[in-house]
Amino acid sequence: MGLDRRHLEGPVPGEPGGWASHQYVFDIVDSVLASGVSDRLLVTTSMHDLVVASAEAKVGEYETIKVISPANYALFFGHMGLAFASQRGRRQEIRQYLIEDAVDVFWEMVEEKFGISPAVR
Repeated sequence: MGLDRRHLEGPVPGEPGGWASHQYVFDIVDSVLASGVSDRLLVTTSMHDLVVASAEAKVGEYETIKVISPANYALFFGHMGLAFASQRGRRQEIRQYLIEDAVDVFWEMVEEKFGISPAVR
C-alpha cells in the first residue's frame, strides 16, 4: 500500500492521547499489508482519513472506501466509520461500526464493493 507506519507516529497537536483514537486505522493498514492482496489496493490519505481504491478499477469507474477518522467526522462514541463513494451512479454511503470490529468490517466492505478478499486474514 506504500504506507510506512513510521510516518504516522507521534502525537496529533491538540488531541489528547495523540494517535490512540486512530488505532483502528493502524490495525486496518497492518491487516492490508499482511493480507496477501495489498498489491490489488491503492491508498492515499485525506488529512487523517485513509482512502482506499481498487487497483483493478476500469477508467471512469472511480470508487473509494474511506476509513473515517474521528478527527474529521462526528462518530458515535466507541464507533468508527466507513464511507463508500462511487462515480457510477454518483452515490455515497456512510456506515458506523464498533471500533473493535474495524478490521472485519473493512474487509467485508472491500469484498462487497471491490470483490477483493484477503488471502490471509
